[in-house]
Amino acid sequence: MTTEEIFKKYGDIELSFRHYYKYSFMFKGETPEGETVFAYIGGDADDIYRLDLDYNETGTISNLDPSSIRIMKGKEVVADWNEY
Repeated sequence: MTTEEIFKKYGDIELSFRHYYKYSFMFKGETPEGETVFAYIGGDADDIYRLDLDYNETGTISNLDPSSIRIMKGKEVVADWNEY
């Protein structure tokens, strides 16, 4: 799946903040088809230093500007994208 296809298909799925680990904020959501969407923001101290985030924060792939995305259907990886 290309970057454009991922953003077109999953860009408007609502994601909720789940946790923070090693300079990366993880957001998670679910599609109507039962796929789980993970979006990660950050990756290094410079990226997250400028990020203003509330614990109850929600967003979409389109407005969160993630550094990586993973789509899962059960235990199967449907799509995996990383900007690096």
